[in-house]
Amino acid sequence: MTRATYVLAVLTAGAAAVAFACAPARAAGITGGGTAAILIGDDVDVEIDLDRARQGLSAGIYFSARAPNFEFRPEILYVEMGSGDQTLLPALGAGPLEVDLDYVQVPFLFKLTSATDRQGGVGIFFGPYAAFNLDAKVTQDVGGVPVTTDVKDLVRNTDVGAIVGLSIDGEYWSLDIRYTQGFENILEGSSLDVRNAAVSVMLGMSF
Repeated sequence: MTRATYVLAVLTAGAAAVAFACAPARAAGITGGGTAAILIGDDVDVEIDLDRARQGLSAGIYFSARAPNFEFRPEILYVEMGSGDQTLLPALGAGPLEVDLDYVQVPFLFKLTSATDRQGGVGIFFGPYAAFNLDAKVTQDVGGVPVTTDVKDLVRNTDVGAIVGLSIDGEYWSLDIRYTQGFENILEGSSLDVRNAAVSVMLGMSF
């Protein structure tokens, strides 16, 4: 963990404690949706378009602390990241690859919203995340046959980055679109620039 990441984690933890202590309304809920993920960076040969993305799942739980025009929302998500089958990444294998990276992701989101109570509104949100790798595989075509290889030893166990998005909120539901981008190289013991990125659409229900 870099010094900047450590400072960010401490500041986020402090802000979270203040938000939960001061918020007059608290809730919890479930959330889920679809994700289009790619790998970005100077050492990834892939165009940014949905045809080259890994279409995956994001799902989990969240906690909410609300005040007028503000919400703090930590989440615990299972997220499928990686990239589609046209990625050229020699560090993980020769030729075009499909890269499947599965994480437990923990975002800490701060939302500015038009809502003054639980009746709903529109909002923008942003915040850092930490993610923990569960699985890492690459699939490539060998003589017309897809061959899958476990590459977890080549991928870092953790990832950190940021999320920004827009939301529409009802009294007990929320719909958001979010962009996720990693700050650090995902490859273990490598100086290459290879990072996670994704666009997700998520539907949440509170209780």
